[in-house]
Amino acid sequence: MRKLLRQKAKWLLPVSTLLLIGFLFADLLNRQSERSNPNSLRAQLLQEDALVELSQWSFRFQKCDYQNQPTKCEHLSLKPELLSLPNPNSIRSLISQTYPGANLAVGEYTFNEGELEWLKKKEGQMVTFSIPHSVQFALFVFVGKRVYNATGVGVHSVVHIPAADLIAIKHLRVEYEFDHLAWFGPPDLPPALSTPEASTTYLSLREKQVGSANLARQIHIGFPFLIAAISLVLDHSLAFGLLSIFGASQAVSSFLTFLSDIGVGLGSGWTVVSFAVNGLAFATLLILVLELTELRVLKRRTEWLFTFGSTVAFGAVSQLGAELILKIDSYAEMISTGVGVVLVGIGLGRILAKRRESKKRTTDLPEESNPSNVGGVSDVIKALRMSLAGVGLLVHCVANAQDLFLIQTDSFRDSLDWKHNILFPALISACLLEVGSTSRKMFVFARQMVDKALIEKDLEVGKIVQQRMLPQRKAIKAGWQWRSVYLPATALAGDWYDVRALKLACGREILVACLADVTGHGVGAALATSVISSHWGLWCDELQKTDTHEETIDLEHNLGLAPQRINRGLLALRQNENCTAIFIILDRDSMTVTLASAGHPGALISNGRSLEYFTSQGNRLGVDGTESVWPVASRPLQPNEHITIYSDGIIPVGKTVSAWAAHLKRTLRKNKDTELKDCLVKQLKDNRRDFRQDRRNEDDMTVVAIWPQEAADKSEKVAKNWCRSFHLLKKQEPAFDPSIFDCGRPR
Repeated sequence: MRKLLRQKAKWLLPVSTLLLIGFLFADLLNRQSERSNPNSLRAQLLQEDALVELSQWSFRFQKCDYQNQPTKCEHLSLKPELLSLPNPNSIRSLISQTYPGANLAVGEYTFNEGELEWLKKKEGQMVTFSIPHSVQFALFVFVGKRVYNATGVGVHSVVHIPAADLIAIKHLRVEYEFDHLAWFGPPDLPPALSTPEASTTYLSLREKQVGSANLARQIHIGFPFLIAAISLVLDHSLAFGLLSIFGASQAVSSFLTFLSDIGVGLGSGWTVVSFAVNGLAFATLLILVLELTELRVLKRRTEWLFTFGSTVAFGAVSQLGAELILKIDSYAEMISTGVGVVLVGIGLGRILAKRRESKKRTTDLPEESNPSNVGGVSDVIKALRMSLAGVGLLVHCVANAQDLFLIQTDSFRDSLDWKHNILFPALISACLLEVGSTSRKMFVFARQMVDKALIEKDLEVGKIVQQRMLPQRKAIKAGWQWRSVYLPATALAGDWYDVRALKLACGREILVACLADVTGHGVGAALATSVISSHWGLWCDELQKTDTHEETIDLEHNLGLAPQRINRGLLALRQNENCTAIFIILDRDSMTVTLASAGHPGALISNGRSLEYFTSQGNRLGVDGTESVWPVASRPLQPNEHITIYSDGIIPVGKTVSAWAAHLKRTLRKNKDTELKDCLVKQLKDNRRDFRQDRRNEDDMTVVAIWPQEAADKSEKVAKNWCRSFHLLKKQEPAFDPSIFDCGRPR
């Protein structure tokens, strides 16, 4: 029993804590709402029969010349317009379009039976006629023969009238003098009759609504600040990053609304920004829900496109009519939270189904080895996380739906209503649980990082050792010049090459080159390159010591022995490693190139205008225990030709060697200004881009170019051209290691 309680306490305690915090938060907002909720105060005044609102007014507009005495007025409307006050947008449109030049508005209100009954209850008393925040130049109230006046802009217009006078005439008449624009009070509060005591409360409703709205905006701006602070600490949490973007967009929207409410004129550009951030919030909220529910519906690229499209679409909507804008904005917020609730429900269903399957698979296992006991807490946390997000989204969705469909019956909306403010705390709690569910993996992750650091240290040593196996370019030997590019896919590569000048026993000097490509890359491939390097070195030593009484040595026969020696070395490894390789001997005296290929792509021989694919047919190395023979091919080499050998990593993905060589040949033939080195550099760039898009195709890339030395200045010019192309590649691909370029100073 005690063990069961300990297991339940692991998730009961956090659940209880979260419920307590949620209750306190809702209670705090309710108490604040009771103190400053303008809607509640307004309803209370109406219920206590201390207030009656006057909405339906008949208006006609005049154009008066106040310079003349007596004042002359021109009637602009013969038929009075019935307007519901306050309605500044309608009046502004009516004056500017139908009655241009109007500077006097005459409004009349006839009391109905209910309002007369209310006045009769107050007979013998004074009642107060109030117009909150009336914006006008001068206001005159006519009650029979009495005239009451008030002047000012944006002040409360308050007139105390005997109830008996109003009962006698049964109507009210007001005249507004205005300069350019008539604005009859705030958009939520019409003119009203009330008791003198109730008028103060009624006139304060607008300030209370603004105050509660500003406090709600402080919450909207404060929560994103908290989220951003947590995100800086928990930078591994994508959910908190998305929540930060969502909160920031909501904060910007609240701030711009605040500026508009206090009378700061916002241009069309800021209007677009205000709606664009709402679109950003719309998209980010849905992506956040997908992240919390672990539903991989959208790919990362699709998520960015969806976010961008939503932001642009909402910005475009801001150019539509005001009424349509409000509807679209309200529907979008309601729909986004509603879709979020559906996604959360799907996520919960998946967790429950997975839980049932796990229990079925593990029923026969002992309790100690039952994996459901290990993953049970994780499933509970996931379910709790989704439940929190789902409750917040559901309440927010219902609140927005009420605002959208009941706006006619409830003109004041309490900005501090907990139903509108529950979304942020719910999402923060859900994201914290998402972080908590991954924090248990942090210890394992830390151990893995330590192991990885040790491995990386060993890999760095291995990388240095492998680089030392590569040739260092020295002074020109045997009348040849060469350059290379070496691009490992990982720290340890499966590519290896060597270029060296050999002085034979007969006194002649030749240049020998080898390029090997072990299958795969990494530690195993790198170890195989060390075997290849050592056996290649032994073959070079044997070739130098070959004693012959003839002036010419059989280079073809000796080159065929190189793949045989390396093949025996690879077969001696306990774990069979195989590779392709190409071997070349260049003889300056006879100007010939001798080549042996062990399943490797052939060499490219070019004079700048034409291209020849030169190869021989031979088996791969390290795959056959029998003694194989590798054919050798020779051809003469012109002084203006250079030979290029390469690994198969440079060949475009999905193309054969012959097709790629044919493409290079056509390119050189069509573009006379293009050289082979330009094509190779472009191919290196294209391949690196393709590798980034799909890591499965990534491979080591090596290129070695050799050409005969002519005049020193011309030979150096060719070398500089190669180096210039490769250094340009370095600038365009900063991730390339500078040590891969065998240009400039020797390594």
